Amino acid sequence: HSFPTRRSSDLGGDIVVSNAPPKEAGWRIEVENPTDEAQRYLLLKNCAVSSSGETAQFVEIDGQYYSHIVDPKTGYGLSNHVAVTVIAPNGLTSDPLTKALSILGRRRGLQLLKRYPRTSASIRYVAPPPPNLESELTPMLQP
Repeated sequence: HSFPTRRSSDLGGDIVVSNAPPKEAGWRIEVENPTDEAQRYLLLKNCAVSSSGETAQFVEIDGQYYSHIVDPKTGYGLSNHVAVTVIAPNGLTSDPLTKALSILGRRRGLQLLKRYPRTSASIRYVAPPPPNLESELTPMLQP
């Protein structure tokens, strides 16, 4: 059996795409809660895009939302109301980076991201962040 040369696979928050569909520049991927409405749709080929945050996977306990991403310092789910999207050359890079950037925050997360060529990210606060968190947005860049 041969593997198709044009393929898109959605793995629940992680999408890997290959060559663009016939007569198309790339695969049109919608991003939930983009930093900029103009970036709601990404046109991608031969890469992966992953998103993580509390917008889809969370639990509410006594009025506090906790993400499915665990803060290694506290052992509890994150409660920083952050959503992260990463574009990378492959899914083995994009998926773990969404978790790391969620935990590290904007400043330290962007330092980490510089170590990964052809990789970009959007870090968005989906609710007013607590005062101890940076509230700036990172634009999504296509690798």
